[in-house]
Amino acid sequence: MIDIIKSVFYSIVIFLIVGPFLGAIIFAGMAGESPLKIIFFAYFMGLIPALLACVINWILFLSLRNKYSLPDFLIGMASGLYLLLLLIAIKGLPSHLNTGVALLLTFIVSPAICSSIVNSYIERTLTHKKSHKQDK
Repeated sequence: MIDIIKSVFYSIVIFLIVGPFLGAIIFAGMAGESPLKIIFFAYFMGLIPALLACVINWILFLSLRNKYSLPDFLIGMASGLYLLLLLIAIKGLPSHLNTGVALLLTFIVSPAICSSIVNSYIERTLTHKKSHKQDK
């Protein structure tokens, strides 16, 4: 049980720290600005999507890992695409192409990288403990 709690905490921390930071880099790159200028804004606006991406990542990881052999980044990309579709359903399509491309990249790249880090850790932690229980 402790390993599950640690895995959840680790996942949340990775998604909340890495996700908005990558989003700031992507948006700054698209706007031609320094990421330092928008880092506070990126964390302010990116915490809820990062947390939701983390939850969706866990749901997809736990439901798909025994059925399919998928790379971790694809699970992250899928969680980001779900969020992007939700955002489009609520807010509509972006009015500018640059904004749309930046949103697409942010909602695909950030969760893909975060889930690659998190899912490999979860797999090692939870699978390692299961094999030890079976050995005893």
